[in-house]
Amino acid sequence: MSEGRSGAGGRMSRRALVIGGTGMLSPAVQVLADEGYEVFRPSRGQGGTGGWIKADWTDPSRFARIVTQHVGHPVDLFVLWAHRPYRAEIAPLLRPLVGPATVVVEVIGSAQFRDTGEDRDIAGSRLVVLGRAAGTHGERWLTHAEISEGVLDARHAPPGAVRFVGTAPV
Repeated sequence: MSEGRSGAGGRMSRRALVIGGTGMLSPAVQVLADEGYEVFRPSRGQGGTGGWIKADWTDPSRFARIVTQHVGHPVDLFVLWAHRPYRAEIAPLLRPLVGPATVVVEVIGSAQFRDTGEDRDIAGSRLVVLGRAAGTHGERWLTHAEISEGVLDARHAPPGAVRFVGTAPV
């Protein structure tokens, strides 16, 4: 496990960095907090309290500088859900926050999935590919809870695993 801060009773707390954690991944962030993680959630808008970092990924260098400054050292869990091309620019700049034991989960939409290895911006990451779900009148978008569940499940998968949430691309 990466270095953590000493928590209540002197225990080392687990730390998570969740890029995309103020919107659709809010349920996942809540679960992580309930599990005792110190969760860092950078966003360009209002993110509330508890680990929110004001940073805009559309300026990748500045984003990475601000996030790295706040987080400080490698995290135990790193979830990366950002739009292309920003994701590809952000990932290498945040490498100082990824240690040898960091579990990395990248999230992409099914339209971006090619199964070529080029889907990932961090080698060995667990990849979550978001599709659509069956609804009463055909397909529907995934809910925040479904997306969060897929991301949380992926952290237990082996490095390099691909997890489809909803329909898999054809």
